[in-house]
Amino acid sequence: MPTIRCSRCEMVFLPEEVTEAVCISCGAPIMGGPTLAPVKKPMPRRQFRVIAVGVIAFWLGVGGVLLLMRSKANAPPTRPAVESRGSAPVRASVSGQAQGAIAAADLGDTAQAAQFAAPATQPAKRPAEQLVDGARPADGDRTTRPPAPATAPSQAALAPMVAAAGITEPAEPGDSKVADVAPIVSEEDGVKVRRFNDPAAEYRQSPLNGHEHVKLVGKIKALRIGDVNGSSVLDASQLEAGEIIVEGAINGETTIKLNAPSGKVHLTKDVNGTAVVEINAPGGSVTLRQDRTAIGGGTNLYIATRELLLRGTANGGTRISVMFNRNGFLKFQKMDGGAQATWFKAEASDPDVQVDSGEIRAGATIRQSERDPAFPANLQPSKDAFKRNLPPPKVHLTL
Repeated sequence: MPTIRCSRCEMVFLPEEVTEAVCISCGAPIMGGPTLAPVKKPMPRRQFRVIAVGVIAFWLGVGGVLLLMRSKANAPPTRPAVESRGSAPVRASVSGQAQGAIAAADLGDTAQAAQFAAPATQPAKRPAEQLVDGARPADGDRTTRPPAPATAPSQAALAPMVAAAGITEPAEPGDSKVADVAPIVSEEDGVKVRRFNDPAAEYRQSPLNGHEHVKLVGKIKALRIGDVNGSSVLDASQLEAGEIIVEGAINGETTIKLNAPSGKVHLTKDVNGTAVVEINAPGGSVTLRQDRTAIGGGTNLYIATRELLLRGTANGGTRISVMFNRNGFLKFQKMDGGAQATWFKAEASDPDVQVDSGEIRAGATIRQSERDPAFPANLQPSKDAFKRNLPPPKVHLTL
């Protein structure tokens, strides 16, 4: 049907509605003749259905992707499969498991010890509600069960791993090794006897308390001693050591006998009470090492040595008796509170002992005397054992 369209307001009119050459709506002049106005046709139903189905499919796909990503994020990690290739890897891991189990048990970490003690090829048990390798538990097994408390493995359980790792335990609890030395332990008339035969090894003697009686026999490179208290007795007069370090204090009515014929003996802590200390080092030296250490309380100290250095203070009725080898040297820091120190030469023909005196006060005395009748007989060896031909020391001990 022919129509007329206004060029300004684009209104469409029938020819018979326009009486003049102007638009009946806006009054603008109408140019040209009648035109056919485009008629908008409705969208076919089939095309509408295709578009609707496409939109729905798109959103369904987006929802599925989001659901898959969420399920993967919540899934537990899967345990990798353990592949066994012969017995070599198992043997290689035994040492690490044994070391870890023993260290964790010593520190009191029972959970860590149980984890080390568990076989490497068995996965740890999980509660029933957790996923295992991506699979959910059966519907009848959804009850939450708390994990059983971890317990430390027993010594019997650790024994095979310890043996496979080549770890040697100390002979007795409380006595820890410094190097590869395992004394032969026996008991004679109620006395614990430890025998050594390794001049290159070291041994650490644990603290003694109460009425313990320990005897050390043999030969060793170094001996370290902890506290000795009460009425304990440590007899190392038959143990030849290259060096002896008393790391602990000596208290009470204890008795200690030490033997380092050509070595060094160090006292690093206080010596108190009525202790009796016998030191045999005729070719070596004896040192009270710390400035603040003290010898007091009626202690009796008998020493056979070549050089003696007393740092700290001797006081409180202390009695020190020293027998010097040829070319002897004595140096002390302080004598106080009635302490008495006497010294004599192993042989009257020996050169005079060089004495570097420190502070002497409050009734303390230090003097040369004849051979002390109370000096222990085991500290007076023969001339050969005493090494009579020792040259003069090049450098003396210093405070």
